Amino acid sequence: MIRLTKIIDRLLCIVFPARCACCNQIIKPGKQICDYCNDSLKKAENLCVLCGNNSDRCVCKKRKFLFDGITAPFYNLGSAQNGIYGLKFKNRLHCAVFFADRMAENLVKAFPGTHYDVVTCVPMSSKSLRKRRYNQAEVLASLVARRLGVEFRPELIKKVRSNLLQHTLKFNQRASNVEGVYSVSGEVNKLQVLLVDDIKTSGSTLNECAKQLKLCGAKNVVCLCALVSKTTLV
Repeated sequence: MIRLTKIIDRLLCIVFPARCACCNQIIKPGKQICDYCNDSLKKAENLCVLCGNNSDRCVCKKRKFLFDGITAPFYNLGSAQNGIYGLKFKNRLHCAVFFADRMAENLVKAFPGTHYDVVTCVPMSSKSLRKRRYNQAEVLASLVARRLGVEFRPELIKKVRSNLLQHTLKFNQRASNVEGVYSVSGEVNKLQVLLVDDIKTSGSTLNECAKQLKLCGAKNVVCLCALVSKTTLV
């Protein structure tokens, strides 16, 4: 029986070869990324766990965020950026496994001993979801929740109206662009919530989602992303 299983695994590797989560090249079975991409990953180090910026660019004194902490394993650069963009725009769902593993590991290191009652994610508009067919933040959040052994509730936050795309705006326009865009559609009173998204830039979207969760009684909201933009200043 064990021998048959190995034969089946080999056949599956031939039909569905393993691919690098960052560059999508075929790699050896059992690996998640190729050696080149692994060596060129830009790990997010020395992040302020309150605002998500580099410690030397911390903005906590200038801007108060409503989430209680934030972390990410990688900067929005190089091979990590390629991997998330592949997940986000090229239907490379296999990329999510590598990033979810690193996100879960990073969360435990950044906030050791922290308990979470529920995992949720930043939602997409119905129009965007129909176009892309899946929400990359939801894919990542579902895998992170499974690794942490925490209940996953993707429907907890809903996008109730359309707004301009955040990446098309200047940083000082982003906070107002997401005001009133999200609402909470479930019980969160006194819960510790883990809020997942793919990329943190200004933090405005995460902040607005955290605001709505807090208004509905959430005790704490910790944010977890795959990437954080290194050049974020405000």
